[in-house]
Amino acid sequence: MTYVYDEPKDIDKSQFLKIVESGIIDLICDAIARSPNFIDDYDWLLHQYKVLLFHPDLEVRGVTITSIGHLARINEHAKKDELLGVLGPLISDHDLAGRVEDAIDDINTFL
Repeated sequence: MTYVYDEPKDIDKSQFLKIVESGIIDLICDAIARSPNFIDDYDWLLHQYKVLLFHPDLEVRGVTITSIGHLARINEHAKKDELLGVLGPLISDHDLAGRVEDAIDDINTFL
């Protein structure tokens, strides 16, 4: 099997919102995964993540959790206590606990 690296494509706030509103799970997950790298508005992005943590799709919630960890690594405005507060209640969700633990590790490592 051959793997091909696909360079992440830029995304802005309006594109992000449009994709989330589309309801297409694969596109939403991709937009969430790209967002910490290209959207530099920490407060806006964290608000979007907080909303997406209640999305009905498990993968959307999982990618959102992972992206919160990436936000800690990438964004100089990230606030450790705030991010840990967002993730803390999710640790008891057995479907997401592993991703939550990974994101908490990222937060503790980078902030």
